[in-house]
Amino acid sequence: MSPSKSIATSPLTLALVLSLAPAFTACSTAGSSKPPTASPTPIQLVAHATHFAARLHGGFQVSGRLYPSLPYQNRPNSIQLTVLRHGRTQRSGAVLVGLSMPGMHMAPDHSVTRFSGGHFAGRLRLPMFGIYRMLLVYRTLGHTQSGSVSLPVTFR
Repeated sequence: MSPSKSIATSPLTLALVLSLAPAFTACSTAGSSKPPTASPTPIQLVAHATHFAARLHGGFQVSGRLYPSLPYQNRPNSIQLTVLRHGRTQRSGAVLVGLSMPGMHMAPDHSVTRFSGGHFAGRLRLPMFGIYRMLLVYRTLGHTQSGSVSLPVTFR
């Protein structure tokens, strides 16, 4: 083949394309030309709790849950946290929660939780399903401890 000849016009390329054309046409027109009569099954989103746990600096441990773990809701998701240090529940201060999705260009959501009813409680909005990075900062008089955890929010 001469350098001025394009590969698309070479005899070998044309022969290959012509030999595959009938198979491609048969595959693309296989089956009935009628549209399907059954409608696809809609996805059912079910509210569920997403549990998580993290260790903060200074020996603090945080466990919690996010509910209903559904994005795109008119109402935010509730978050409940328990903070422990040496096995004892911490009842003072606040936990600041930041939620971001690495690799996505969207503003992170955040919540300042307060102790109420045996746990720290707050609200967060989820823009979409996926894996979030949750930053937790526990603040009391004299302590500021932080840590992070991966939070997969999936549909069920």
